[in-house]
Amino acid sequence: MTSTFPKNKPCDNCDISDCDNQFVKNYIAEIESNCQFFSFADCLKISYPLSLCMVLPRELFTNEIKLYPSLIIQAKLELEALCVIDLTTLKPAQLQKLSKLKRELILIVLQTK
Repeated sequence: MTSTFPKNKPCDNCDISDCDNQFVKNYIAEIESNCQFFSFADCLKISYPLSLCMVLPRELFTNEIKLYPSLIIQAKLELEALCVIDLTTLKPAQLQKLSKLKRELILIVLQTK
């Protein structure tokens, strides 16, 4: 998938994972920080860069952030997916594994830089 996340200014195209621009790093750091307290969807609403509103639609911004190789962001996405699993369908061993995985993901999300 080709990324259109801005690199230096809103009209430049690049792959967000290759971006080492401070502009992008600040948004990622803000989202990672907000992941400790808010749902991922709320983090994106809070962190959606106003300077990109006219160039990069929120949906595209959301897709780009979901693909970003951040351990915290990926752990948050996985944790939220695991939290919606119907626990009544799980066997005790599966429930125990799920619980352990959730604890590990929570620790990753709560880690500080």
